Amino acid sequence: PDMVDIGPENNLAEDVNRILAPVGCPPDLTLECREAVPPAATNLAQFLAQGGSVANGCCPTPPTVIHLGDQSNGGSGCAANPLILTRGYRVDDGCGSTLDCAQRIVVRDTTAPTATCPPPLTVQRLSQVPPPHPAAVTTRDNCGSATASFVGDRLTTNGAIITVTRTYAVADAFGNVATCVQLITVDPSFGA
Repeated sequence: PDMVDIGPENNLAEDVNRILAPVGCPPDLTLECREAVPPAATNLAQFLAQGGSVANGCCPTPPTVIHLGDQSNGGSGCAANPLILTRGYRVDDGCGSTLDCAQRIVVRDTTAPTATCPPPLTVQRLSQVPPPHPAAVTTRDNCGSATASFVGDRLTTNGAIITVTRTYAVADAFGNVATCVQLITVDPSFGA
């Protein structure tokens, strides 16, 4: 093994692998969704596959990894209140030394859901304009479900033609919002 003199006055030598930090935790992560948090490594192969490192050198036994647990800050995962997990590991390097390390995992959903409004509609009379129907809005969210709601109608006129601009909002569980618009045209000559 590589040896380094750590105590010249005492003529002591130590294995370099025992002096240098033998453990590197998997890298910190920032994720959009709680479902994307990887499971904790429970053995050396998983620890290494997640980006951890262990210097074993010439130790007599293979290193071992123990997951000590995850501590949560209790955050919801939204942009203003991210969920922060501190994942602890204890690694035995195989030479009798153990070292603890921590991986920080931040879950912060900042992606707005998508919203697709019902298609444009043309009617002959204003009384034929259907009531708002949030359930007709198609929603999709990267971290689960999203809920559509009616925001409001804005009417504009151009001669006898009235255009209703109907706005819906779609919100996910983390406060991200998207909007979409349905255009409804009231044209007295429609169908005549």
